[in-house]
Amino acid sequence: MQEIASALRNRILDYEQVLKGAVALFQASEKVERDEWTTYVRALDLQASYPGVRVIGYVHMDRGRAPVTYVAPADELNARAIGVDLYTDPVRRAAMEQARDTGEPVMSGPVQLLRDREEPQHVGAVMFLPVYRGSTAPATMKERRARLVGFVYGSFRVRDLVERTVGDPTGIRLRLVDVSSQETQTVLFEPETTARSAPHLKRAEPIIVRSRTWRLEANALPGSGIGSAADRARLVLAACLAIGALLTMLTWSLLGTAQHARDLARRMGITSEELKRFRAAVDAHQDTMLMVDADKLRIVYANEGASRNLGYRRDELIGQPPDIVFADRDGARLAAEYQRLKDGGTTPIYQALHRRKDGSVFPVEISRELVHTESGPYILGVARDISARLEAERALRESEQRLGLALQSSGLALFDWDLRTGIVHLGGQWGTVLGGEPVEHDTPIEQLEALVHPDDLPGLREQIRLLLKGESSAYRTEHRVRHASGEWIWIESVAKVSERDTDGRPIRVTGTNGDITARKRLADMKNAFVAAVSHELRTPLAGIVASLELIKEGSAGELPPDARRFVEMAHANGERLNELINDVLDLERAESGRLRLELEPIDVGVLLEEAATLNASYAEKYSAQLRVEAPTGLSAVADRKRLQQIVANFVSNAAKFSPKNGEIRLAARRTPEGRAVVSVADQGPGVPEEFKTRIFGRFEQAKHDKGGTGLGLAICKVLVERMGGRIWCESTPGKGATFFVELPAA
Repeated sequence: MQEIASALRNRILDYEQVLKGAVALFQASEKVERDEWTTYVRALDLQASYPGVRVIGYVHMDRGRAPVTYVAPADELNARAIGVDLYTDPVRRAAMEQARDTGEPVMSGPVQLLRDREEPQHVGAVMFLPVYRGSTAPATMKERRARLVGFVYGSFRVRDLVERTVGDPTGIRLRLVDVSSQETQTVLFEPETTARSAPHLKRAEPIIVRSRTWRLEANALPGSGIGSAADRARLVLAACLAIGALLTMLTWSLLGTAQHARDLARRMGITSEELKRFRAAVDAHQDTMLMVDADKLRIVYANEGASRNLGYRRDELIGQPPDIVFADRDGARLAAEYQRLKDGGTTPIYQALHRRKDGSVFPVEISRELVHTESGPYILGVARDISARLEAERALRESEQRLGLALQSSGLALFDWDLRTGIVHLGGQWGTVLGGEPVEHDTPIEQLEALVHPDDLPGLREQIRLLLKGESSAYRTEHRVRHASGEWIWIESVAKVSERDTDGRPIRVTGTNGDITARKRLADMKNAFVAAVSHELRTPLAGIVASLELIKEGSAGELPPDARRFVEMAHANGERLNELINDVLDLERAESGRLRLELEPIDVGVLLEEAATLNASYAEKYSAQLRVEAPTGLSAVADRKRLQQIVANFVSNAAKFSPKNGEIRLAARRTPEGRAVVSVADQGPGVPEEFKTRIFGRFEQAKHDKGGTGLGLAICKVLVERMGGRIWCESTPGKGATFFVELPAA
């Protein structure tokens, strides 16, 4: 009997392993396709290795629905399930929600399998295991619900489970009943034979199947020969609940009926020395263990752990009613609970409050088992102090609340992007940012990208690409998204890779989005003011510079040497101021998004040849030579005019810092991903180490005696990012500097 129950338990554990393997398949793949699913299940060889399982399936959650997505084997009967919403069945839904909230396999109550619609006499069951986003198991119920992707499940007929596992035991009539509910007990399996059993040899053994409790009943059939003392003893052993013969042996040992314990140990192949060690281990266990006479409701045994945890001597507990150690249960309630156990019910692990001898109270988690002996029924209870665990859970809740308040007050919206599934979990604040309700939800990355302004999307994608390639540790970018009102608002997105797989590949990106529209408007007002002032200055300044040019050329007659020197100085400063105004206006237009870019495929080699021709005279001014090295047929997507402006800026800086007769190399190459990289290298002194981090900032100059406004590289950076590229500098002091621009492939 016990062997039969054990075989059924082990078979169900085998089913669990199949489902855990299926979950691992989803965790190991960015997306599991139908053929991958079929190949995985086919390799399991269900009929030979896991008899009883009719189908292994996958359910992908979709806006509150649970449609069956994949099934295997995909025969005609199993294919009926495709598209069926399992949430419409209350029994299946209850099991799925419990699995979702616990993260553990859960067995459903009795159901009719979808393939058995024409055969209602067959009772089935379904085991569900949740699939979450991410490679680590979510720690809280809230996190489990937020990260749920779907479920894998296995369906089986209970008759197949029993018959394929234990066959037809000689002389015994088996019956399997679902007793999870005291109100409704369902027969899962009983043989078709009508032979009457011998009532004095009826035995039962519970089978705990995760959240369900099944009762395996065995009746000796007439003429089977089962009736000897040895046979009866073997069946009595099967009546021990949950931990069977070992628990009976322990009970007899603890109660002092040593001879019974030794006899049973001998039949089990356990030596007296091993029995002593077994009892000593229980005696010294850190948890509280109390044995209660189920009829007299008196404590008959307490281990050392009970003495330590409760503050009583062991002899002070013996003979007392069990409610002496409880702060939240009186004698009547305990008596009712014990009676339910005696009547064949089960008691799940539950929380209670224990009271110490000094009156202090602490939380415990308790499990109980009923043990039948010749002297009567006893209840063994094991209680574990969970004070530390509850305190940790409380601290975690408070931490989450503080984080939530901090995010709410900061206006930042958390996001968590699972790169394998492409699903982004968005914090509730994201809805507020977009003008909707503050509700957490999951959405595909494509739907988020659809909200981004088309002009800003290339730059955002480039930042993400660099992050995922490991070329940047994090990204911080500003871009526009569509508000619920239809307007464009500005957000600042900050993110980093938060999880990698065993090979170091990124599998999760976490970050925040914050509404910076107000800040942008303020900046726009400032830029508009600067632009207005600059524009108002440019017209009169142009007249002043032109007048000084005429005076310098002698239109007002020959000037005295001192006067000529002052006029030339004023003319040079006027031109420099005019250049500064133009740069300020350029930068303002680029940063505000008002600078329109004409993105088109460009032959990079041809553009560099043109740049060399256009800038040759400027290079000659500094006695520098230009050389172009670019492959033919290399194309990139860019704004031709602005890319020429960027290259011209690079060449201008290179010429200023080049030694006499130095070479400036204009080059291009293709990356392994097919993107185009343009570079301009000089042979100058290089960029000082302390200046590298500031080189693309506003009004930054390595040397102020080289001229310029300090805005050229800042403008280049904005233009490159607007074109979906990136810009950087590499330099070794004393060995020149190279400026790079990487652009999307055409």
